[in-house]
Amino acid sequence: MAEAGAARSRPRISDPRAVPSEVARDDLPALEPHKLSPQRWREIFASRRSWKPELHGDRTRWVEGPVRDAAVLLALTCAGGVLLTQRTSGLRHHAGQVAFPGGRVEASDATVATAALREAHEEIGLGPDRVEILGELPEYLTGSGFRIRPVVGLLRDPIDLRQHLQPDPREVAAVFETPLAFIFDPGNHRRHHWLADEGPRIFYSMPWDCADPRQYITLDAADSITARGGEALRVAGSRQFMIWGATAALLRNFYHLVYAHRELIDPAR
Repeated sequence: MAEAGAARSRPRISDPRAVPSEVARDDLPALEPHKLSPQRWREIFASRRSWKPELHGDRTRWVEGPVRDAAVLLALTCAGGVLLTQRTSGLRHHAGQVAFPGGRVEASDATVATAALREAHEEIGLGPDRVEILGELPEYLTGSGFRIRPVVGLLRDPIDLRQHLQPDPREVAAVFETPLAFIFDPGNHRRHHWLADEGPRIFYSMPWDCADPRQYITLDAADSITARGGEALRVAGSRQFMIWGATAALLRNFYHLVYAHRELIDPAR
């Protein structure tokens, strides 16, 4: 969703850490997604089992304006993680925030999956041929006016962030791989309570402390490996990525999908 040079976004919450929160465990168990083979993932998305997403959006009746369709890619890695990005500070929408690769669905896109793969290729250089599409999660309506269609895909081969990706520095400040074991542990989910102008609101966060520098790359001119546009990629030390808002909500919904099929994680139980 290229918007270089656009006015910087002005979210009503500048720092989610400053908003009071609680652990959102809700008596839900931690899942072990590393036990899911590619075939098990296919079975989950081919299943007709009924399940309910917990979160449908953060747009309220006080928010006006058109709704635009967008597609994002939840790319599951062979190492048991999901690829996420940190957006640059100069974008119009959600500047500096953690997000999935994605953007607007264009008229030329044959399907939502086509749009998600196209955007992932444009933003982080992930080739469409590297991804097996599994299915979609329920749509999510954002306060910024996007109807997000989350597409879930499984990477066909192991990926090295530095060797196999080419982030676009106009849109992407960092690319990182968060373990699904972290995402699928509700003990790592936080529910924030916020008193907005229109009344009480809640949102979720999942602050992830990445201690392994192989799990993320940042764009920095001090290194020799260049990304698209001539910027350079840098691997640094430990870093925290604040996953929150719509991204955390979609991951929370993803947890509920897998929880509904939890017997596939360990069929022997």
